[in-house]
Amino acid sequence: MLNERYALIVTCLLILSPLLSLAGLGEGPDEAAAVDGPRDPTVPGAEVVNRKDVCPSVQLTDDGRIGNGEEMFAGSGARGVSEPVFPVDTVVSRFDRSFPDGSTGTRASDQEREQDYHDFANGTRINDDGEVISGSLTYVPGETGDIRDWYKLAAPDVNPAPGSALGPRNVSITMTSYLDSNDTHNDLYEYRLVESGTPGQTELESDYFDYIRIHVLYYDPWMGFMDVGGTIFFYDDMDPADSWEHAGNWTFRFSTPVPSTGPEDMDGFAGGLDEVGWYYISFSMDWGAKPGAPDRSGFGVHYVFDIDTSDRDVTDDGANTIETTGSYQGSEEKVLDSRLDQVDWYRFTGSDPGKLWNMSFSIERTYGAGSVIPSSDTTGTILDTWMYVLVVFPWVGDDGEWGTSDDGWSLGASVRFSYFITGPGSITGPQFFNFTVTNPTIGDPDRGVYIGLFVEPVTASYDGTSITGYYYTYWTTFSNYTIDMDVIEESPNRAPVVSDLSVTSDNRFHETGGDVTDTFVFRVTYMDPDNDLPERLDLILDPGESTEKTFSMLPDPDSGDVTNGKEYSLSLSGSQIGDKDSPYVLLVNATDSIPVESLRRPLASNDLYLNDTLRVWNDREVSVYAQYESIDPLDEDGGRVLYPLDSYNLGPFEDPERSLRGVMVFNESRGAYWGDSLSDMLHVNITYRDGDGWYAAITPLPDRHGEEVISFYGYDDHSYAIVNLTVTVYSVNDPPVVLGVRFDGTSVEVDDTDPFHIQADLRSMDILEDTTYELDILAEDSDPEEDRTDLVYEYIGGGARPWSEEPVVNRDTGVVTFTPSNADVRTNGYMTFRISDAEDFIELKVLMDVKNTPDDPVLTLEPKSPLVYQDEAWTLYSRVTDVDPGDSHLFSINMEEEIGGDIPSVADQLPYAELGTDLVYTFDADSGYLTLTPRSDEIWRTSDALLTEVKITLVVKVTDLYGRSDMKIVNLTMEKDGPWIPDVPEWSYEIEDLDPVKAGAQGLNVTFTAEDYDPAYGGDWIYTWNMGDGTTLTGKEVRHTYTSEGNKTVRLTLINGDYSSSSNSKRIHLERYVPPVEDHKNGEEGSSLGTLIWVGLALLVIAVVVVVVILILGRRKGGPGIPEGELEGPGHEMGRGEPGTMERRPPSSSQPQKAGSREATLRCPTCGAPVKRDWFLCPECKNTLNF
Repeated sequence: MLNERYALIVTCLLILSPLLSLAGLGEGPDEAAAVDGPRDPTVPGAEVVNRKDVCPSVQLTDDGRIGNGEEMFAGSGARGVSEPVFPVDTVVSRFDRSFPDGSTGTRASDQEREQDYHDFANGTRINDDGEVISGSLTYVPGETGDIRDWYKLAAPDVNPAPGSALGPRNVSITMTSYLDSNDTHNDLYEYRLVESGTPGQTELESDYFDYIRIHVLYYDPWMGFMDVGGTIFFYDDMDPADSWEHAGNWTFRFSTPVPSTGPEDMDGFAGGLDEVGWYYISFSMDWGAKPGAPDRSGFGVHYVFDIDTSDRDVTDDGANTIETTGSYQGSEEKVLDSRLDQVDWYRFTGSDPGKLWNMSFSIERTYGAGSVIPSSDTTGTILDTWMYVLVVFPWVGDDGEWGTSDDGWSLGASVRFSYFITGPGSITGPQFFNFTVTNPTIGDPDRGVYIGLFVEPVTASYDGTSITGYYYTYWTTFSNYTIDMDVIEESPNRAPVVSDLSVTSDNRFHETGGDVTDTFVFRVTYMDPDNDLPERLDLILDPGESTEKTFSMLPDPDSGDVTNGKEYSLSLSGSQIGDKDSPYVLLVNATDSIPVESLRRPLASNDLYLNDTLRVWNDREVSVYAQYESIDPLDEDGGRVLYPLDSYNLGPFEDPERSLRGVMVFNESRGAYWGDSLSDMLHVNITYRDGDGWYAAITPLPDRHGEEVISFYGYDDHSYAIVNLTVTVYSVNDPPVVLGVRFDGTSVEVDDTDPFHIQADLRSMDILEDTTYELDILAEDSDPEEDRTDLVYEYIGGGARPWSEEPVVNRDTGVVTFTPSNADVRTNGYMTFRISDAEDFIELKVLMDVKNTPDDPVLTLEPKSPLVYQDEAWTLYSRVTDVDPGDSHLFSINMEEEIGGDIPSVADQLPYAELGTDLVYTFDADSGYLTLTPRSDEIWRTSDALLTEVKITLVVKVTDLYGRSDMKIVNLTMEKDGPWIPDVPEWSYEIEDLDPVKAGAQGLNVTFTAEDYDPAYGGDWIYTWNMGDGTTLTGKEVRHTYTSEGNKTVRLTLINGDYSSSSNSKRIHLERYVPPVEDHKNGEEGSSLGTLIWVGLALLVIAVVVVVVILILGRRKGGPGIPEGELEGPGHEMGRGEPGTMERRPPSSSQPQKAGSREATLRCPTCGAPVKRDWFLCPECKNTLNF
């Protein structure tokens, strides 16, 4: 019996197949119904038919494997290896991870409790549900080392039947220990990333990182080894301080949906792997490194894993469901495996949901298995593989709305691939199925095509002619398949648009209406956004009415004039359309033309209406009667004249049906034809006289003559005619007329009681003297325009008191300008003007009062010159004119204060000068007379320099009694005459006090110190001192020793070449220092003190005597002595100085003269007295010696 689930699906599909054949698929075979048969588990196991014989186009690999192991499990829940995302610059996978890789698997440790299976090449067996395994892996540079441990796991009790409680085991592998196998130090590195030098990028913190890779496979008799999945466990040193942990991810899970049925192979790879359904688990060490990192020295890892196989699931009913399906990925073969209870669902769509899809599918079974096992010549057993293909569409349900409870699925087609057993819906020949789906509906929320595939092994017995029974099958099977889809996507059709419908006629009075004899042209624009040509373009008159008529607006298709984006036109005569009292309703619509090969369908355009436009009648036009009579000339003073307008009264308008509806005259003021008209010359009124037709009543206006064209408009219901008639009216001449005057823009009426002596009264106007006014005389010639002449305007007088200046009159325009002066101040004054044409004139008297107004003073300044030198007197005269009598004026100037505008006062302009001393001036406020003399250098001083030229601006203001004022400025340049000489700075002196006990400085040595002079003066000014004793010294600080005491006058002067400053003199007083002579008294101070004093004096006398004797003996021997006059010089003893003073002698030379030598005699350069080289003062003239 077939699998119950598949039988239910197939039965439902067979029931729905006739209903769902409308889904747009190409015809396909019906699905065969399942056949129940006895279950015979004793059917001998069938060998796999040679797959090369079944599918000779498929080439097997050397090991008999088909395709990729991961693809075998597509949609079945199998897991692939999960690789981490490493940095771009990280080298990973230092070892070959393929299986088998040539390395020999090793036993992990004795903790596995496997006494009988220690080191078999196919790995160490895992026996129970909660086993703990451990092992060590090593890396030896230059060698492979022991980098992988293999384990194997059997799942013999897994029942792959759908819904079985003995479903696949869920294996959980958890690493509990990951250590360096070296007990002394740790050679392992964590996978930690840190910020690199490039913003937004990271790099490894260390040169390396370690991890253990898990890889799980199982052996399949059909496919060989298949990949179940795997993962990576990164090394973690379990140090919480580094804020990096990977232990939480040290778990990997996989399931065992395929039972282990083959015997265990004790010889491993030596005899070939035939352990069917056994699961192989690989633990391998691996590491990554930064680019350029050196190779690592040998190291090892020790691992401990807990393996739990106790958890298991009920067998899955399918690989996936139609609700969770995805798109078909890749183009390689896919695999269906019956042991995995696998159903592969795919959803196919176009790439653009906004387009129509035409999807062509080709489903091919590229690989499969089957066998025929004969038991006699006519009987036997068939082992067949049936692969089912279902094509399903989403169904909107009976309510026609998506997203409701009755939404479902619609079967488009179903087919069964088989190798041996034929039947309805079976494909036993070439293993492919082609069909096409056209999806023209864009609005559906899900437009996908769903294709489901599943495979089922079938065991049947046959008797030579037919199948005798089906049996429950324990064996598993598979099929490989490919699905190719070619989709054509086309944008959906967009409806054409008709626009700009219009109708015109050749009737000269109506654009859209006309007589039955006229021609009408209909125009419309056809636009198709897809550039499709029109298949139909119809003009419908009065749609839906009994008078409906339809006309095609398309030209002959063979003309080649049918294009998109074109204005199409149709010409019809009024007789083709037919006359009608009411307007026609026009309707135009179109349909686009779609090529047969296109997915699109033709669409109709919008309905374009045009109402109340087209009118057709049977009525001839109104025309102008060729023999109408003109209007006779009229007199200017004549009365009303009636002029006939109908042709039967010899008027200008003729109507063939005598149905003239009316006549109008053009009214200029309205700008349209009206029932009457009033022009400058004529009044025309249209009137109708019963039984006699239409007339124009024409009346000339008084004093108006000339020629005028009158335009008449005669009309009936559908047409009209226009005729222009000329009317002549004779005229009479009239004198000019004054309409008024305009005084300074103000209109003033005139008194024209006497039309020849007209008055205009301006006495209410404020007319002021010294003001110019304009008077416009508004006059015109009262004759008709064609008889008018130019008017002439003249001033003819101003009465007994003439005006100081006559007004200026423009003879052609009548514009008068006049400016009254103080002499013209008056009341009831007037001016008389004459206005004349060629034949007559009138006079106009203009009355006015002229009032006096205070006049602004006018100030004129007369400077002596624009330049003044230092110490030179400069003058400024002020002149003012004012016509007001009795007025007085007051002058002011900006010497001390600003008097207006933005010009500062002179005091502010010369911030370093003192007005009145540095700049001496006098100013008379009554006359405005100014004198000034620049004296001090401070005038030319600035904050950082001394100038040779300074400019100031003088502002003079005059004010009259009325407060009116005028102000003028004068720019004056003041130049410095001569050089800049600084002021002598202050100086001080200090006397060297030789007797600090006595009050007052005692001594003749004085130090003089001067302050700095103003650096603004620049130059090399030399401090020059006259010491008051005939001595002159230079320098900012000097020292001088006077030879006498008393009062000394010292002068300091600054000298720079030929220029010198004034002197700064001070008197100083000097006192010569006299050593004190003690006066010891006898008496009561005690005999001991007196004794000591006398003993000291005695010793002093003895010492003096000895010195004198030595000196006398020395001179006698020719040795150095005291030269003549030495005591008179600046020495130690009393000389020829002032009485009571002592002069200090210069110290003698410290170098003794050689015996027998004599120093050359030196003399004072001032007085010639003999001196010594080491003297600094001459004993005669007391001047300084500079040897």
